[in-house]
Amino acid sequence: MWTSCNYGPAGASNRLGRLPIPERRDGNVSEMSAPGSPAPRRGLRGRGIGSPATSWTGCLVWTAAFLVVTVGGCVAGLSLRPDDGAPVTVAEGQGWKVQVRTDDVGDACAELFVGGNLRAGQCGFATGGGGGGYRATSYDVGAGLTVIFGPVPPRVVRVRLRLADGRRVVVPVQEHGDVRAFVHRSRVADKGPTELLDAQGRTVRP
Repeated sequence: MWTSCNYGPAGASNRLGRLPIPERRDGNVSEMSAPGSPAPRRGLRGRGIGSPATSWTGCLVWTAAFLVVTVGGCVAGLSLRPDDGAPVTVAEGQGWKVQVRTDDVGDACAELFVGGNLRAGQCGFATGGGGGGYRATSYDVGAGLTVIFGPVPPRVVRVRLRLADGRRVVVPVQEHGDVRAFVHRSRVADKGPTELLDAQGRTVRP
């Protein structure tokens, strides 16, 4: 909101008997003195409201207020934005669930909870077994069910599991935010190692 302030000789009156106030061509009231009074000091005019310095001050105040509102809105927006590293449930069953997230250093994590308690998980890509291949995480959640899961590198779109009975099972990878992971429910334990495959079916080294 702009504020207009009037200033200048309009409406002015001379305190010494309302003598006429002569005007100068520049629009300022000229100085007068009553007989016998000391001559006024020249060059000491006061600054009226709405003068250039006051106008600049007003602009600075409005600019500062605008910056405060803008920065405050950005901070509020960031605080209300969902946390990219927050856990996301990607699979669940009777009393168990698998969640994925990113940790404090940006590594992908997959974790299994049973009854609300963390039982197994991994961050990053575990290796081991023959040839240093990828190792999935598995956990017996009861009732003869084993959950096999883990995060995988970006180029991986499928994994090939090696089960304890000798079978090879191909499981698709799902993407959840910045985390790529797989989950497989099995009646047979995992033997490993797990083979990582890209979109062309080629093996990806972890």
